[in-house]
Amino acid sequence: GPDFVGSGHGGLQPAVLIEGTSYKESEPDLVAAGLFADSSKCKDSLRLTDVATYGGIVLDLLITNSSTYEPKDPSRNGLFRYGEGVAHLNIKAGTSVDLRFEVVSHMSCFPVRLDNFYFSFMDIDSGPNGTGRETVAITSDVENYYVAEDSLLKHTWPTKSKNLVVWATDEAAGNSTGNPESGIDLSDSQEERGVALIFAGTSGFDVTLAAAPGVGGRDFSFCGWSSIVLDGFNETVPQGPAQTVFEEVKYDHGGHSATGDGQPVGTWET
Repeated sequence: GPDFVGSGHGGLQPAVLIEGTSYKESEPDLVAAGLFADSSKCKDSLRLTDVATYGGIVLDLLITNSSTYEPKDPSRNGLFRYGEGVAHLNIKAGTSVDLRFEVVSHMSCFPVRLDNFYFSFMDIDSGPNGTGRETVAITSDVENYYVAEDSLLKHTWPTKSKNLVVWATDEAAGNSTGNPESGIDLSDSQEERGVALIFAGTSGFDVTLAAAPGVGGRDFSFCGWSSIVLDGFNETVPQGPAQTVFEEVKYDHGGHSATGDGQPVGTWET
């Protein structure tokens, strides 16, 4: 499937998540779009254009909020640098937002169901003394996920009743100087603050991004495939009749190879 990296990324329309509305409204003002072929139906979504091609179809990525979204600095939303494949979303410390990430055909709202695709969240960190601690809660089925061997993140184990939630530890404190510019060659420090996911048989996923109380705003970085896949451990969530069932397995290196730094890649458990 597409990896959303190195595919010629386009601009953002609009530049902020909610166009023409107040960010301080108390009630949710948008629900996930992505069900309409008319692009005007999803004009209030953040659109990343030309993220990949699949079966000859050019794909965009729509990000739509289903709860109140309050940024600290919405100008920070969007691609970090044209063509590098890392985008950012800014939220105010002490807030959270429910989002739908949807893969659609180019300049439309029509969702495109993919066999599988990678998606990575990076720069999951906090401010001093745990202020602004960032949390990423995936509320859709996940097929596989990868974290670094020396990850500075904690996470839940997906079960029938519990989704994948990833959050920063106190050791993950960071600042803007460590923000990734490209997902394909992350430093060890950047990989320790990220998670890579695989989704299968779907056009997108739902996620809640949250930041604990603190000063200012927090930037969440994301892209498609990232080097966490190469240098991290693969946590398998087998897909059966109940797609969120987590099967406990021992080390299984079948089909995997050693990374350049000598760190084995495989399935692991604690």
